[in-house]
Amino acid sequence: MKYSCSLLIILIFFLSVSKTAFPEGADSSLTLSKAVSRALEEYPAIRASRASHQEAEATLGINSATYLPLVKLNASATQFEKPMIVTPLHSFGLSQVPQFDQTLYQGGLMVNYLLFDGGVRNARVQQARAQLDSADTDLSVVIQDVIARVVSTYLAILTNQKILEGHNQRINALKAELSRVQQFYKAGRSPRVDILKVQASIANAQADQVKNIEKLNLSNKELSHLLNVSLEEIKYSKLVPVGLSNPFLDPQENLKKEGGQSSLSVKQRHKIEIADAGLGAARGGRWPDLNLVGNYLYFGSSQSEKAVEWQAGAQLSYVLFNGGAIRLEMARAEAVKQNALERLRLAEIQTQQEIDRAVSAIEEAHARVESLETSVERLEEVARIEKLQLETGSVTETDYLNAETDLLVARNNLIETRYSEISAYVELRHVTGHLNLRWLTETVKDLP
Repeated sequence: MKYSCSLLIILIFFLSVSKTAFPEGADSSLTLSKAVSRALEEYPAIRASRASHQEAEATLGINSATYLPLVKLNASATQFEKPMIVTPLHSFGLSQVPQFDQTLYQGGLMVNYLLFDGGVRNARVQQARAQLDSADTDLSVVIQDVIARVVSTYLAILTNQKILEGHNQRINALKAELSRVQQFYKAGRSPRVDILKVQASIANAQADQVKNIEKLNLSNKELSHLLNVSLEEIKYSKLVPVGLSNPFLDPQENLKKEGGQSSLSVKQRHKIEIADAGLGAARGGRWPDLNLVGNYLYFGSSQSEKAVEWQAGAQLSYVLFNGGAIRLEMARAEAVKQNALERLRLAEIQTQQEIDRAVSAIEEAHARVESLETSVERLEEVARIEKLQLETGSVTETDYLNAETDLLVARNNLIETRYSEISAYVELRHVTGHLNLRWLTETVKDLP
């Protein structure tokens, strides 16, 4: 009785969880734009990049604050073992006896303003501003990386689902063929080897099916991580098929229209600006610092003696010797700038190579889609004819199975090529630094 009650409680619990996770009547469809929007809100890399951007903003504010004077308030209370002079001694005479006390109170308002530092302050502000621009670019790069990953994973799931659907249909068709061949064998109209051929084809198709299921599971897990949702929610969701809004997009025309520079090149240019500002700061170390200072001071004691006075002046500091640190800092800054310049050249080369690969992939995929559509259409007719001829005994079982295999391969290739064309367009936008959600929704449409 207790065991039955426990089972009933567990069953009720799982039913309630199932209703909560998958509410009845809820829209389980997941479009590509919804998936990308969710990833842009949830993926940790974007949040981390936004935090880095806030850090760069704060750094710029800190450096810009050095243009303003420093105002500081000081206060102290000190207990001495023996009496100590209360106020500063400005003159000395027999009639002027200074006050002494063991408890002294001192305070002051200090004002300090940097008048000249050889351009170090300006260089630090320029460097911070370049770092903020670099943080902007980094955020854009991360957002585009996430969009590209979501699109790639989403298309991989659609591809594997379609291929798996084709495998299931082929296995069902082969099982029906096996039943027919077995009936013919029992009637003495077909040799046993035909049964073995069909059984081998079923086993091979099931092996391919298992491989495709694992690829689909892996893609589902990847999408669940990108969207920060459970794997069950991804499996429950119905991914909406997609296609190009304009199947005749010209990649070369797109490049001419967008122009600009890749995100990688822009990022390296910001690094050059940062290095250049660092070099300016290093050169400023050869100059003296000139500060304007002022103090308003208070002196008092426990005996109520007190005095207030002010001070004002200018301070000059100049490094005479520091073991060559300034020279070495300049050499380091020069090396950093040269490194950034060479990396910019490398980034431009890599970007052009990636653009060439993306354009080539688009052109190849577009041409393959046209050829594969024709191939599938012809192979469907071949498979139909082979089936009819097999029933009349005009062809062998091997001929029919080969026709079905060729048709499945062509269909799978067509599915993969259609989605690879979309991926190539997305990658081209990604490489050139123009990938965003607005372009994605305009270029890639949901299919019924």
